[in-house]
Amino acid sequence: MKENNLIELKIKYQKTFIELLHGNFLNLVLCESLKSREYFALYLLSINRPSDLCAFFGIHYLELESVMNNPNYITYHLKKKKKGVREINAPIGRLKVIQKKLNRHLQGVYM
Repeated sequence: MKENNLIELKIKYQKTFIELLHGNFLNLVLCESLKSREYFALYLLSINRPSDLCAFFGIHYLELESVMNNPNYITYHLKKKKKGVREINAPIGRLKVIQKKLNRHLQGVYM
């Protein structure tokens, strides 16, 4: 049931975003008046193909494939207050940029 609602929401936002992109001046004004998180949600939900995803991240398909198949993380350890050690795996390079952009847009969808 939840998956169907998400699909319906995506279709609704895709249509709205496409109308805003390809519409007239009034639609342009509406687009500018949207809160940034709503715009981010519309933009993210309008992605249908790998080429759209590459355009979203501003990278070539082969680079996206490389980042997905060989993610770069740096690992370090932090002491906990009581006892033990916490292992942190932090993204670096292009992966970090991609994750930040994706996070910003996902917040628009789920907040």
